[in-house]
Amino acid sequence: MSFVVLIIQETQYKFIKFNTDDYSIYINVFMQGYKLEKDSDIIIDRSIDYIVINKSIITEEDKKILNMLYLPIIGPLPIMLYNMLLNDLDKLQLVSDVSIHAKLLSNLHISTSELMEAKNMLEAIGLLKTYIKEDMVNNYIYELYSPVSAHEF
Repeated sequence: MSFVVLIIQETQYKFIKFNTDDYSIYINVFMQGYKLEKDSDIIIDRSIDYIVINKSIITEEDKKILNMLYLPIIGPLPIMLYNMLLNDLDKLQLVSDVSIHAKLLSNLHISTSELMEAKNMLEAIGLLKTYIKEDMVNNYIYELYSPVSAHEF
């Protein structure tokens, strides 16, 4: 199976086609220059770009687990954010197209501080990792992970 991925490089965009076997090599090259975002004081600007990387297969069963087990603990906003990021990916897509935080904030009807709080909650429970590249243009990468099974929960 082969697919096309959009690469962001200093405000230039290019598409690359590669085979599934090359995925881990591509992600490692793509992530160069990005660091794990751990500073909860960083405020996301509406104009900053982001992409979503699907790090696991998220099934319908996973979505049920999110709603039945995670939702009562972390609340609706982090679950809505997770679903919005998941919706940025097509079913078979491993890496989303570039999007902008303004769209995310508008669709969720939330402020940047509420987004940060929801993002931090998802990171705390292992459903999300955030990477940032600080240079001429700030770019975020959100890695989505599937929830643990009901048995593991």
